[in-house]
Amino acid sequence: MSGTKIVIIVLVLIAVVFVVLVIWGIGNHDDSKKTTSTNINQQTMPPIVGRLEQMFGSHGPKLDAAHMRPALTVFDLQKQRSYTIEVLPDNDHAVRQAEFRVTLGNACAHLVFDAGKGAPDGFNKPQDTHANDSNNKVPNRNDVTFSIPKQGGSLTIEHEVASSTAPCTVTLK
Repeated sequence: MSGTKIVIIVLVLIAVVFVVLVIWGIGNHDDSKKTTSTNINQQTMPPIVGRLEQMFGSHGPKLDAAHMRPALTVFDLQKQRSYTIEVLPDNDHAVRQAEFRVTLGNACAHLVFDAGKGAPDGFNKPQDTHANDSNNKVPNRNDVTFSIPKQGGSLTIEHEVASSTAPCTVTLK
């Protein structure tokens, strides 16, 4: 057999495998499962995808300081016990991810995002989380992620323990 015939056979095999995988994927697609803010972080992904995302970052649009008022990236809860941040609308993205990291080793911060009135389905309840919460399913429990709809909303960051003097900062990633 010539080299050209071998290349053609390999390409045909790759095309057949691709078509089979596409058809299999379409057959396993379920439209009845609607992605909402409450189940977006509960979806399971293969471990290798999680590791790749940690190495290269997530693939969706992220919230940046330019879309927040005040436009801060670090919230020092020792200096100020509570922050209320207005998350501005972004008509270019239906959903953005707001990723925060709380000072390591401290279960000190309570974060709540509320999309407010007129929020789309799945965003009508406030997203509420405590750093270092055992229900937090991310690899680093000091990481907190919210799904932000395009109309924005309000974010509240407050010190968890009022009498604590330990350092507590929340940083927008």
